[in-house]
Amino acid sequence: MHVLFIGGTNEVGASCLAVQIADQWIVIDAGVRVDRSADPLPNFALLEDKDVRAIFVTHAHADHIGALPLLHQAYPDAPIFASRATGLLMEVMLADAQRIMQRRAVDEMELPLYPGDLVERMLNQVRPLPVGEAVTVPELPEVTVIASPAGHIAGAVSFGFVASDGSLVVSGDISVTEQRTVCGAQPPPIEKPDLLVLEATYGARLHANRQAEEQRLAQAVAEGIERGGHVLIPCFGLGRGQEVLLLLVDAQQKGLIPEFPIYVDGLVRRVCSTYHLLPEALTPRLTRQISKGYYPFAGRRITYVKDEHDREHILAGEPACIVTSSGMLTGGPSVWYASRLISNPQASILITSYQDEESPGRRLLDVVDRRQDHLDLDGVSTLIQCHVGKYSLSAHADAGELASYAASLQPLYVALVHGDEEARLALRARLPDAEVLLPDNAAEFTISAGRVVYPVTHNHAVALSQLAVGIGKGRLFERAHVEQLWQVVSQIPLLRIVTARELALIWEGQAHEETITRILDVLKQDPRYRYFMPHRALEEAFYVRGKSTASELFSDLIGQVLFVQVAFGGSPMPALCRGLLPTASVRVQFAPGVSDRIRYAYSTILDVLGALPEHIEERQVSSYLTELSRQARVLRRSLSARKLALACQENTSYTLSELCELIGVSSRELVDRLAVADLVQRSSSLFYVQQMPQFEEGQTIYTLAPNWQEALKKDEAEPSTSQLDRRMVLQILEQHIGNPPDLYRRRFDPDTGDLTLSFHFPDIAKKKYQQALSEAAEEVDVSIIISPYAHQDALSEVAQQVLPEGLSIQSHPSVYQESKHIHFEASGQTTPQALKEAQTHYRDLTGWHITFTGATIGATALPQTLPEMVAEPVAGVLVSPEEALQFATQRLSSLPGFVRVYAEDSNLIVSFLFPDVARGRHASLWQEIADATGWHVKIVPIAARDALIEVARRSLPDGLVCVGMPEVLPAQKTVRLIYDGYDSQEDISDARTEFQVTTGWMLSLLHVSSLPGTTNGSHLHSRALATRPTDKPYRMEDALHYAQELLKPLPGYLRVKVEVDSHTLIPRFAFPDIARERYAERLASISGVTGWNVRLHMIIYPPALKEVLTRILPEGLSCVDTPSIYQEKRKVGIVCVGQAAPELVEEARRHFIEETGWELELRGSSVEVLAEECVSEHIPMLARGDAMVRVIETFGTASDFYQLGVDDRRTTLWLHFFFPELARSRYAAQLEHLSQETGWKIEVDKDVHQKALVEAVIRLLPAHVTIIGKKSILHEQLTLRLTCTGILEPEQIRHIQQCFTRETGWSLVLDFSGQQAFYLATNSNEQKASVEATARAPLHERDAQVIVQTKLGTYGNIRRLLVDAIRHILMVNLQFTNGQRHIDTTLLEELEKETGWHIQLT
Repeated sequence: MHVLFIGGTNEVGASCLAVQIADQWIVIDAGVRVDRSADPLPNFALLEDKDVRAIFVTHAHADHIGALPLLHQAYPDAPIFASRATGLLMEVMLADAQRIMQRRAVDEMELPLYPGDLVERMLNQVRPLPVGEAVTVPELPEVTVIASPAGHIAGAVSFGFVASDGSLVVSGDISVTEQRTVCGAQPPPIEKPDLLVLEATYGARLHANRQAEEQRLAQAVAEGIERGGHVLIPCFGLGRGQEVLLLLVDAQQKGLIPEFPIYVDGLVRRVCSTYHLLPEALTPRLTRQISKGYYPFAGRRITYVKDEHDREHILAGEPACIVTSSGMLTGGPSVWYASRLISNPQASILITSYQDEESPGRRLLDVVDRRQDHLDLDGVSTLIQCHVGKYSLSAHADAGELASYAASLQPLYVALVHGDEEARLALRARLPDAEVLLPDNAAEFTISAGRVVYPVTHNHAVALSQLAVGIGKGRLFERAHVEQLWQVVSQIPLLRIVTARELALIWEGQAHEETITRILDVLKQDPRYRYFMPHRALEEAFYVRGKSTASELFSDLIGQVLFVQVAFGGSPMPALCRGLLPTASVRVQFAPGVSDRIRYAYSTILDVLGALPEHIEERQVSSYLTELSRQARVLRRSLSARKLALACQENTSYTLSELCELIGVSSRELVDRLAVADLVQRSSSLFYVQQMPQFEEGQTIYTLAPNWQEALKKDEAEPSTSQLDRRMVLQILEQHIGNPPDLYRRRFDPDTGDLTLSFHFPDIAKKKYQQALSEAAEEVDVSIIISPYAHQDALSEVAQQVLPEGLSIQSHPSVYQESKHIHFEASGQTTPQALKEAQTHYRDLTGWHITFTGATIGATALPQTLPEMVAEPVAGVLVSPEEALQFATQRLSSLPGFVRVYAEDSNLIVSFLFPDVARGRHASLWQEIADATGWHVKIVPIAARDALIEVARRSLPDGLVCVGMPEVLPAQKTVRLIYDGYDSQEDISDARTEFQVTTGWMLSLLHVSSLPGTTNGSHLHSRALATRPTDKPYRMEDALHYAQELLKPLPGYLRVKVEVDSHTLIPRFAFPDIARERYAERLASISGVTGWNVRLHMIIYPPALKEVLTRILPEGLSCVDTPSIYQEKRKVGIVCVGQAAPELVEEARRHFIEETGWELELRGSSVEVLAEECVSEHIPMLARGDAMVRVIETFGTASDFYQLGVDDRRTTLWLHFFFPELARSRYAAQLEHLSQETGWKIEVDKDVHQKALVEAVIRLLPAHVTIIGKKSILHEQLTLRLTCTGILEPEQIRHIQQCFTRETGWSLVLDFSGQQAFYLATNSNEQKASVEATARAPLHERDAQVIVQTKLGTYGNIRRLLVDAIRHILMVNLQFTNGQRHIDTTLLEELEKETGWHIQLT
């Protein structure tokens, strides 16, 4: 056996070893040197004339694989054997190396070591080698190969080689100690090998206790954050970065350090994602976590950084920890961060990785020894002012562990490599029982096999199948080959997740972009995914069916938005999957008000809509799901189940994505997918759900129902998409719940038709009416929800009803909607029992918790508290009041909690925040003041309520959060605080002690779960805030209370609303423009004090508007119509009758602007001098039927009038016109005349007829332009926005827009997709003939589609067929398959004659 050391002997880097065994040459590793001042490559010239048959890789660090592409270039046919994990990580590491080389080529004119295509070809030669098994490979039939875990990093192995001429163990880099990500090293089971090639990186030292070092690092990070600076941890992207992440998260979970943001950048981020693909190479604990769907390197505490914009945002934000590559500060994002933090005294840079002698990281560590105070980064020398620390988290074995590793193998010879001379010499001294060699680079020697080689124990060498690569034998991968590929893959041990690259390599024998794309395309053709199921969380990864457990296959549902059947017979709703449960169920989160349940069986999952968008933060999930449902309902009502059914083919299966494409919406957007899924679920007579996700873990499959054609015949007419009849909805609602006295508002969403009901007490209403409302919602096909906000006046009324005898309310309440808590200032006296009964009764009536302060609890309490004597003068002269106050102030002003001192009747009255503490703590001082001044000293015995509450909140341990307002009980000298969250009893006891020492009062702590009627989910928001530091923005209740108190005295103030998701307070004033101008400083102060965003509610308050109009309108004018509010124009328009002088009208307009900030437009006023007879005060009112007849007689023949409605309560006739804005001006005189003639109010409904808008556009568009996608109707701007195919000239667009505005009164915006069709134009004669041909009655669209598909199908594949049913156009997306690019015009003419439809090819 001959051994040749090519590189990496007396150095760390460029590891490369060549061995001739069984007359065959092999190479183990081919790395590069980290030190750029030296030649980066091993001396591959030593391999000249050697026939290398195979290459083996121990692990994926650059010093072991960096030169592998060049070695492959020299031996392109030699397979590369490594563990599967190493194979996956090599792809990531070499891609990163490529990026670095390309950057250096640009920045430093440094030539790359190798091109990118060479890396791709090299990866095609990688063969997975099982770990822990003895195998033989075809290239080395006489050699037994054993790969054993080496610790160090994921996928790292030690190799054992046994042949007739000798045995050899190559340790690679090893770590005997178990780490957080990988288990410790296990030597290959070879007894007394001839040679052990052993790493000696730390042969001259012993490691510090790893657990202590981890704790020291975690504490250093916490201290750095507490100082107010960012903490940078540069580390190796592979291995060290993942260890640091896990130890920080673990320390936070255990409460050893506070929670703070952790950002992951650079190569660390990419490696973390790859680790989730190789659970078999990690510790059993991590393997279990990943198999259950928990990703340990992602989650709430960890945020991945995408680009430099994110980095700038991080450094500009709150203190955070940043874990990034490179570990030696030689490149990568760590240099970017370090250059900005190194001169910041509050920042920290903590080194955890090995540092080369010439690296910037090593020079930074010299700061610790005071050998250097400047560092050169990116060519700039910067003074080092940040905190610097070094922590030993080595992934290498130390001297003692290396010696034990060697002793367990008992080798004949030991060759020490991968270390400097000092380390190798020190380690040699620890190996007295072996012959130790210290080879240099290029050294070689032969070891004779003259002794007995023992067989490998407990292992049997198994030949590694040669069919693992290139099994397709040149055949193009087709759908029929999927099963064959699966049969081969399923035989590979432990391979439960496989990548597209691996599948391409197994089938094609090479993996490049074309073959990988082919694999992906073919696998997507199997909607059932019977063999390989896509991994939703990891791109281009698949589960191997038949090997993966159900929990593994379902684990990627976490973080996905699911379509869940909420209850039997109820409507399915979107929900975010939060986790998997062992009972074959998922834990989900719905939008507020949907369901209180959080656990649902797999069988309730109707489909998977897609991943939650990355930009949605945790606190925004609830509002996002609500808005997702709303937008999807709007879109669903514009879609047609009938058209979708006609676009589908019988006996064909479709996924949700394919249905989305057929109906013409996005297959990726969650709104579109939810709308189509809901549409299909509601159309059970047309579609059949053939397979649910829980059956064999596949996708949901949709097919046409068996009797779908009969269902279509029952309702040939297209379902109406016009606005729902609101009266019908209200009638059905009344049938289900009657007219509850506590229902005070019914509000329709103008876009979706959804109905929101506002009850006085929502929690009580849900218990009474939830089931009835669900049934009503199903019947009318709209969402009916209960507003979560209680009515404040009703809350106050009930509070008066339950008020204990002896108490009276002294102020307006403080209302906290989020925690369902109302608080009153009260006076008087009552008993604890009466107060408890009142609170219980209030909760039963409203579902809320009520508290009082200012009241005296207990029969023995005194109604008034006087100052108490604390010191009397023993002797001395009575000084003047001024001298007494001056002396007392000098002695007291520096004491904690001192408020003031004043003189009264030979007494000095002292006030402290906490008099109970001050009385005893400063007893000697009171006597000193009394003796020096001759005055009596008294103390006010009343503690400051606000200070008590603040100290109570501050005393809470980290992890606990105060719920609602603490209750101050003066009689018991106790503060009662309700908290949420979990902590040890020891910490809670410490909090009570701290409070008592600080204030002299008792602190009563009650967990929220101990309150009656409280559920675990009631305070999710509060628990989420528990981790927020005390210097962060106010809690919601406190911010709301502060804003209410500050704004309540201002004229026009109405209320303050809260948007929890965006951390925004929304004050509402009657006239927001005036408030913004007059109260800008006060609004800014709210934001500055509370830390919350402040945004004015900019909608004018209609009741206040009417009040102003009534007050300022000149005498002689009266309003006859509801004011029209134009939000964008800041204008209010009213229609008046009567007469007034022009100067009075102008004065009214001026007053209106001064009071509201808006313009006033008077229509039909005295500016257009009205006839005197038009203002009769006593117009006789016609009967309801007669009034309707008069309206019909007037407008029945008008082309734009389509509906008449009656409101008997308001004596109003509602006229519905296609285009109401145009109708108001066009028929102003007729409307006014009708109002006077009938005595009824005549109003024009403000809603435009959406279908009429679109039809107006269709009439104006040329024939070759077609509307696609969804329409966008901007009601406030009176604008319609549409997307069309084709292209129009600007003049054509302007002409269409002008005509549209004249016809409708609206603006039109046209967007063009740029998709140009090659519609076959004909000459004028042919066009005339075509028009005549299509003038006949067109066939039914389904029959026309069948004819077109049959005739054009012979020319190619019809990929999509869209129908314009209004203009009778069939748009055919045709892909030619026979090389032809044109279709005979005659064929199209015949098709148009036969079907009566125009045919367009796209």
